Amino acid sequence: MLRRVFSLPAVLALTVVALAVMFLLWEDAARWGWTRLGFAWIPAVLWPLCFILVLRYRTMWIAVYWRDWVGAAFFSLGAIGLLSLFSIDRWWLGDATLGGHWSTILGGAPFSQKSLGILKVVVLFTVVPPIISPRLAGGVYKETAKDIFLALRATFLWLRNTAVPAAARAARQVPRPDRIYLRLKVARRGLARHVPGEQVVEEPAATLSAPDTEDHDEFDTIPAVAANGAAPANGKPSPKIFGWHLPSMELLAKPEAATQQAPPNDLSEQIVSTLSDHGIDVSIKNIKVGPRVIQFALEPGWVSRGRDSKAKAQGGLPTSDSVRVKVQSILAREKDLALALRTPYIRIEAPIPGEAAVGIELPNPTPSKVPIRSVLESSKFRKLAEKGGLPIALGADTAGEPVAVDLKSLPHLLIAGATGSGKSVCINTVITSMLLTNTPERLRLLMVDPKRVELTPFNGIPHLIAPVITDANEVLPALKSIVAEMFRRYQAMEELGVRDIEGYNRKSSERMPFLVLVIDELADMMMVAAYESEQAAVRLAQLGRATGVHLVLATQRPSVNVVTGLIKANIPARAAFAVASQVDSRVVLDGVGAEKLLGKGDMLFLSQEAPKPRRVQGTLVDDEEIESLVEFWKEQKGPPLPSIMPAGVGGEADSTTDASVDDYDDEEDELLDRARELSLELPRISPSVLQRRLSIGYSKAVQLIQSLEKEGLTATRVS
Repeated sequence: MLRRVFSLPAVLALTVVALAVMFLLWEDAARWGWTRLGFAWIPAVLWPLCFILVLRYRTMWIAVYWRDWVGAAFFSLGAIGLLSLFSIDRWWLGDATLGGHWSTILGGAPFSQKSLGILKVVVLFTVVPPIISPRLAGGVYKETAKDIFLALRATFLWLRNTAVPAAARAARQVPRPDRIYLRLKVARRGLARHVPGEQVVEEPAATLSAPDTEDHDEFDTIPAVAANGAAPANGKPSPKIFGWHLPSMELLAKPEAATQQAPPNDLSEQIVSTLSDHGIDVSIKNIKVGPRVIQFALEPGWVSRGRDSKAKAQGGLPTSDSVRVKVQSILAREKDLALALRTPYIRIEAPIPGEAAVGIELPNPTPSKVPIRSVLESSKFRKLAEKGGLPIALGADTAGEPVAVDLKSLPHLLIAGATGSGKSVCINTVITSMLLTNTPERLRLLMVDPKRVELTPFNGIPHLIAPVITDANEVLPALKSIVAEMFRRYQAMEELGVRDIEGYNRKSSERMPFLVLVIDELADMMMVAAYESEQAAVRLAQLGRATGVHLVLATQRPSVNVVTGLIKANIPARAAFAVASQVDSRVVLDGVGAEKLLGKGDMLFLSQEAPKPRRVQGTLVDDEEIESLVEFWKEQKGPPLPSIMPAGVGGEADSTTDASVDDYDDEEDELLDRARELSLELPRISPSVLQRRLSIGYSKAVQLIQSLEKEGLTATRVS
């Protein structure tokens, strides 16, 4: 009987009949109902009706979804309270709200108690949902608060960086507004052309007014790409870029006029005759004379396929019965060529990349140097500088053409070579190239020099975030601090919603400079703390590119213990100078060839842009040029720079790295706890035992042993 009474047709019929009787028969009752409920009868009737239907057909839903039912009830009450805030002078609601007189209990009267009514409705819609479903409502409120915060932050940045400066510039009284546009246009063009080896065209003073060096509003809007270039070569000071002057090319020595060397025909004839004596037909296709090396491009000839395999094809041209001379036969005659040419330094490149020829490289009888200024003034270097990268004047190839690379695209560089091969000069070239084209506001450096004589002359330049590190024990804290700075940058880019450092500098008012870490001797760092140093270096190599962190690592001992597999996998760009054996060459280049180099700047450069190593003669920078460049930067007094002081190096740690240093302190505490447990388990404990058990370096193990001795643990067990 109960199910029939609560059936859907019965409930609908009873509702319709009740409403019809109330409105048609009892006008007073209808008026009374409208003035008491108004439009609130819709949510007041809808929720009980749904509850009755679910109770009739899906009773279990009430127990399973009780939170939804309670939430719907509170939202219905909120809707009734919201109706009580408005009124309409129609029907029987002239003296009541849209929700009737009863709804004022949940809300407020239309003309009084507005604030109290709004507060009640807000409480119903905001406070009740977290009580009913804390997890769901908490997630929604958190995302909403985050969106509101980001919107307010974006509005504040827009007002500070765009609206306020634009209003300030518009408020200035300028006699000729068109002159501002011309000044800005000329300034942009001039900064973009301030690259090595190119003169700056000065406009007449009667046409354009000189830019005001004290007011940098126009220049501060120029992007960093246009501001990346060296000063003009005429010796005049360059315009200030974010408060700094770039050095002039006159600080470098002028390169001597290169004399055109005649192709060594006697050597080419000797090569052809030597191979011909062994039945190998070749012809000289091209000769490239470089600063230190001469490359002969050999084109293999044709031989008959008949019985007499040494018979040449008719007229030296291919026929139906002829085949090419095998390249392997030319490679097999390397020692015969070295004997005939009276030189132990011979290298065969088969084939030359991009050509159908075999290259034979011999030392140049009249070698020449490659001054750094000759590469800086090349068009290739200027193009890299205009793109806004970190260009490096690497050297000249076998044809004498300048070779320049961009450290930002490499993105890291590994330099290896024996003593006296030119490795340290290459590092000085890398640093000099960056100092000539980047201001301290755009580039910061951290240098490690265990030799104490190679990089210490750069002390005092504003680009350094700390003095040159000469103590190997300070290298690991510096690496950890750079890792912390890298993760801080990732967090800042995540908050701004950008992918790399360039996008961050475009959107943020706080510029993020490039950070280059230069380590002159990687082997000394690996000897002190091999595991920790390798992990920190690999971490920087893996994640540093997007945040503008780049590595330049050098070593004179390219063994597998120093140049590990993880380091090689994350540093594809490598410059191999002369090494002692093929084993060292394979460690650096994954192939032979570096053991046959001439030394004194002769290198094989391997990068992702070429499938095979490229032979390059490194540039030369004198000590006088470095001193002039360092003095130029020391004399400048630019704006203050943000501190990125490594922890434990040169004083107290920077505030930006405190959190990361605390993390490493927690790690050290964990190692000390594990060392205490081992000291209680083992009768004798030594640094080597801790090194094996805890997988740490020897220096860290010695520090743990000293800490245990202070606590009296090791002395008790050893005795």
